[in-house]
Amino acid sequence: MNLRDRLNWIVLVLGLLLCTTIGFAVLNLVRHRWGLLDLWTTAIPMALAIVIAIFATVSPTIRRRDLDAAAAERARSLADRVGTDLRTASHERGLDADRLLHVPWRLSSRSDRAAGLHERLEDGGQLERLVDRVADHARGGSPTRLVVTGEGGAGKTAVCILLALALAEGSPATFPVVFSVASWRSGTSLRRWMADELLINHARQVRDDQHGRTVAEEIVARYVLPVLDGLDQLADPSAFLRAVEDELQGRSFVLSGRTAEFARADTDERILRRACVVELLPLPVADIRKALAASVPEGAASRPILDATLSRLRSHPSGPLRDALSTPLYLALAVHLGGRIPRELMESDETDAVQRIQKYLWGAFVSAAYRLGPQPRPDEVGPVEAEQILRFLAGRADPATGRLAWWRLHTQVPGMLAVGVAVLNGAWVCGLAAGLYFELFERPWIGVWIGVLCGAVGGVVVEALPADQPRRARPALGTAIQRRSDQGALLRTLGFGFLGGVACAAMVWFLYARVQLVATAFVLSGLTFAAARWVSEPTNLMETVTPRGILTADRAVVGYTCAVGFLPGALTGAYLGAKLPSAHRSPEFDHLRILTDLSHTQLILLCAVGGGLLSCLGLGLLAFGASSWGRFVLVRLWLASRRHTPMQLMTFLQDACSKGVLRQVNGLFEFRHQLLHAHLLHAHLVEPDQDQPPPPAPAPTPVPTAEPNP
Repeated sequence: MNLRDRLNWIVLVLGLLLCTTIGFAVLNLVRHRWGLLDLWTTAIPMALAIVIAIFATVSPTIRRRDLDAAAAERARSLADRVGTDLRTASHERGLDADRLLHVPWRLSSRSDRAAGLHERLEDGGQLERLVDRVADHARGGSPTRLVVTGEGGAGKTAVCILLALALAEGSPATFPVVFSVASWRSGTSLRRWMADELLINHARQVRDDQHGRTVAEEIVARYVLPVLDGLDQLADPSAFLRAVEDELQGRSFVLSGRTAEFARADTDERILRRACVVELLPLPVADIRKALAASVPEGAASRPILDATLSRLRSHPSGPLRDALSTPLYLALAVHLGGRIPRELMESDETDAVQRIQKYLWGAFVSAAYRLGPQPRPDEVGPVEAEQILRFLAGRADPATGRLAWWRLHTQVPGMLAVGVAVLNGAWVCGLAAGLYFELFERPWIGVWIGVLCGAVGGVVVEALPADQPRRARPALGTAIQRRSDQGALLRTLGFGFLGGVACAAMVWFLYARVQLVATAFVLSGLTFAAARWVSEPTNLMETVTPRGILTADRAVVGYTCAVGFLPGALTGAYLGAKLPSAHRSPEFDHLRILTDLSHTQLILLCAVGGGLLSCLGLGLLAFGASSWGRFVLVRLWLASRRHTPMQLMTFLQDACSKGVLRQVNGLFEFRHQLLHAHLLHAHLVEPDQDQPPPPAPAPTPVPTAEPNP
């Protein structure tokens, strides 16, 4: 039952109460029994009922006003953050005005002439004109429904960013937000999906504890101008277009996708109505030559190689070489390599010559990024090994977005191996610890067997539970209570509590005669283990964090869990130590030295220390086995032994970011471009020509392009 239905029921009940109260008052008046007591007992409830009824009636309005205020406040915060992110992305992608290529465009035949934007874009032009005219149209208050199409690498994502920056300077009532549509699933409400994306990508600005996801939905409905990038990454783009048409009627939006995929998705019936469609065109050969000529100065050692490329473009202005470099992305790759392209590829007239040149550019880019210096470090990865590692990682990244989460690599470890390692670690650690503890009671081998059994069972249970998402130590009770609906988290917490309770109860059962103490030990230890698990919370991966920061936080959770378990473990041990003289098994333990040689206070302290240490160790072992960090340790060992990745995997990933192959999207790694991801999935390494000089080092400033720098 939703909130509105509940309020309606409250109003109904209070209305019945009010009618009943008024009826009793009228009855008293007719019978002339309106004494002071009757006045008190009748009028006061009647007044109270009236007040409550009025409050229940107006409370939806009050809540609506609170929701509006919260949404407006969160929207302002989100707009500031989005603006900052867009400016940062624009600079990183080389989209500054003085470095931007003049990408041509034209109005597509699929554009709806009824669109208000159609007349403004009829004559086509270059990228600056497209951005300016779309922004001017939007500032006029008219619905701006634009679709940007082009080939792979034509600059569609860059156009989305430029348009979002321009639209952000328009009406203060709305602001653009760029959404990558790869995460949308067919059948999902478009507005609900956008609200979820805001909660994931901008949780700090959008999340509201009082109103929940309703605030995000309100922001999407009233303030957001959607910029939807990557239609071609969807399995069912037609369904997405129908969702856009149904849920964004009368609203402005920008959508991007490849030309062929959009044509297939937007069928002859034209799913999108009143939408203006523009197509990004290949770069003119003069602009290609100009950009390449500026990449290597005159007189440089590699200038003759570049001159050969420029000569080929001059003599064959419409050949495969020009077609291969006709998009900003591949031109940027060629500029990065100093125009160095093998002659046999430049002069090829075969049908697949364009694809071969582009394939070479990606391979040469990876080779140049990992080219070893004259004195390489011992741990430095060369181009061949780096390409093999990247190809392996590309196959484990999200196929739609190219994003890689280090904690999901645990699926590469065989299940039986993971269980075996967990059982082995649990058995020997718990066996050793329990054996040392039971030495106090002169029965070390009983402790060893109890520890081995509990540790082995714990290892199996930990591996059987769903894999953990990285966590952080943040003991906030309110946050923990809000997560009670997460069935996976609840299952893992109950598993922690059950294992802790069983282990403690097993030890107590061997030492004590009273069943009540066994039950008490089970409850106390179980609550300790469950509470230590429950107060840590999953890390929000899309907050301002880094992959290494997530790993560090998850590692800290293990230590935090150990520390949390000491005090309640010590209290449990002290309680059981106090009961030991009167409740131990007799006559087996009547002559223990700790009973005969220690005072009652010393016995309690000794049992408290032992209980605290056992609790720390048990919780730490469980937390390590269930943590993403613990699984990552095994992943690194396994993948390094198989020669898939280096032992210092996190260092390699961060180094790939510094070389421009990967980038960090908050807590995730991402391949710099979808085409790079696709190349690594299917291509082989292009070895650099040893007879040619190496390409020049990339300039400290980004390459001028309308597409993300490679």
